[in-house]
Amino acid sequence: MKLLKKLSYILILMLACNGVGYAQDVIHKKGGEKIKCKITQVSPEEITYKRLDEVDGPTYTIDKAKILKVVYQNGRVETYVSNASLNDPELYADQLKRAIKVNFFSPQVGYFQVTYEKNIKPGQCYELDLAILGLGRNITVGQYYESGQYTTAKRGAFGLAVGGGFKYNKLPNFISRGSRYAHVMQGAYIKPNAILGVYKENYVNDLINNGVLKKRTVLYGSLGLDLGKQFVFGEKFLLDIGGSLGYMADTKSRNTGSSFSSEDIFANNFTGTRLGTGAGLMIGFAVKAGILIK
Repeated sequence: MKLLKKLSYILILMLACNGVGYAQDVIHKKGGEKIKCKITQVSPEEITYKRLDEVDGPTYTIDKAKILKVVYQNGRVETYVSNASLNDPELYADQLKRAIKVNFFSPQVGYFQVTYEKNIKPGQCYELDLAILGLGRNITVGQYYESGQYTTAKRGAFGLAVGGGFKYNKLPNFISRGSRYAHVMQGAYIKPNAILGVYKENYVNDLINNGVLKKRTVLYGSLGLDLGKQFVFGEKFLLDIGGSLGYMADTKSRNTGSSFSSEDIFANNFTGTRLGTGAGLMIGFAVKAGILIK
């Protein structure tokens, strides 16, 4: 009987030691890493802990802003946010950092534009643009005289344009302790960009002699600076509102005699409007809607 009682005590002691040996806290970092440890101190900004395999070893600290959650040995779960440097990529490790956007109003100007954006690090992204020129509203360019009557001429353009730029955006704002960071791709931005395009279109020439319908190939390019602001909704959708200002040149040429044409002072080259003859100031405006992707 005494032997049985001693064996029971030994078994209970072994189970207790085994429970202590496996008791652990788990820190879940935003990047997916899990740290099995024994937490020794929790401050307003940091957590101090010892690694489970080095309980007699050094003491480590980790910023709360890098942590998704902490699961304590008793099952209690806590999440943290702190005032760590907003430049730290780990703060946004769980966020989607690529996007596909469509220029919402571009079909009204006569083209369709899609943009790919990728975040490189907090505050910096790059964008690549592809535009199908002529895929949209087909505007009237004038009237020409043919077969004894006047006929309305449509632009009938078709071509492609490619472009890209490097975006510098304002870092997300930290509101207060206990709240969360905004998305890394949200905020005001400035973006130097370049666009090169080529297209064919109809135009009305020789206006002083009742007009003649002709076709031409136009090559154009622009260098500009975009200013705007991008909003992220529900960690999935974005809205990008911005304007462009820069320099544009094209190969448009006419033979209108002494008649006046609007192209003497400006020309719509789809992705921007040129002010000047052949080369001059460029202005543009875009509203892009899109989704974040992995």
